[in-house]
Amino acid sequence: KLDDEKLKAASANGNVAVSDDDFLEINAGGKVFAVKRATLTQLRGSRLEAMFSGRWDKKLVRDSSGRLFLDVNSDCFQAIVDYMNELAISSEDDPPMPPTVDDELQHILSHQMQLFGLSDNPQIDSNIITQHSDATILHNWLEEVDLVGNWNSSIALQGMVSQTRHSIPNAITKGQPLRSLRQLKAV
Repeated sequence: KLDDEKLKAASANGNVAVSDDDFLEINAGGKVFAVKRATLTQLRGSRLEAMFSGRWDKKLVRDSSGRLFLDVNSDCFQAIVDYMNELAISSEDDPPMPPTVDDELQHILSHQMQLFGLSDNPQIDSNIITQHSDATILHNWLEEVDLVGNWNSSIALQGMVSQTRHSIPNAITKGQPLRSLRQLKAV
């Protein structure tokens, strides 16, 4: 069903005939980058993947030459593209170090990493599970407390999440708000 929704979004707002082998020309802060689509879309579920997936091509801002335009720091975007290139050729057992830039730009890079959904510590203010790993953690926790098999509909799921959302923080975080499902790993 999610793939159907993505296809529908691509038909309305983007290009359904995209390929991972497409080269994208991106004007990032005045510097032009030529990057394969696959490089920028390899981290499924990230904002970077969504932005360059092709689903939103008609909605993205373009410069006077027709290139995609991002109003970001070009040095920081270069570090992100370099990181994504390294990630594409690295093994899962030996991933690359996160990107870095000169100290005076590090806060901008950190912000751009969060903006594109690439940060290890995203500032998400949402009750929606967006990462597969978070869904797995929640599912495993719910199995342990014997709740998984008892949900008959999404309405029941919403009710149980609403009820448990208030009890989980006290049980796990000793009264502190539950900021991430990663906190459930401690259980």
